[in-house]
Amino acid sequence: MNLINIQKAKWVCFFSGSVEINVDEKKAILDPFQQVYIAGSNVPHGSTILSQETVLGVEIKYLIGSSQIDKNIDEPILKLRSTIDKATGFPCNFGICSWFQIAVLEIPAHEKLPIYASTKNEIGIIINEQIMMKVGEEEKLLEYGSIYHAPPGISYSGYNTSDQTISLVKVSL
Repeated sequence: MNLINIQKAKWVCFFSGSVEINVDEKKAILDPFQQVYIAGSNVPHGSTILSQETVLGVEIKYLIGSSQIDKNIDEPILKLRSTIDKATGFPCNFGICSWFQIAVLEIPAHEKLPIYASTKNEIGIIINEQIMMKVGEEEKLLEYGSIYHAPPGISYSGYNTSDQTISLVKVSL
């Protein structure tokens, strides 16, 4: 039996509405899908919702074994930059740090995500409308708030079934 000694955990969180974040006593107001916060293990962090609207927040905890300790220290707020996603050709906001990368894709109405297989774990969160996703041999219609996971080497693709542009958050770990 192999036991992994967990040395640290890291968190990433992003929001769809106006939120004030406090990471280790450093406060910032996050613009929706323009920034994410990052907190290492045992780093106090929390948030306050600043608007009356419903806010979608996603937090990912990443456990790191003792053989994978990353010496890089990330800033607590990661600002995403506007670019074109290399895998899809769609506009996105993109950011990268020592242990993950994130892309907030804008997929036009009735457009397809090309078939893609990553070398990393890919997690996707549907932010509005719906998309038909295929991961490996499984195909499913995903709606607002739904999550998919594509393990390394497994191909995935999608199709925007709506008449509107949809937002898809892709996190690669």
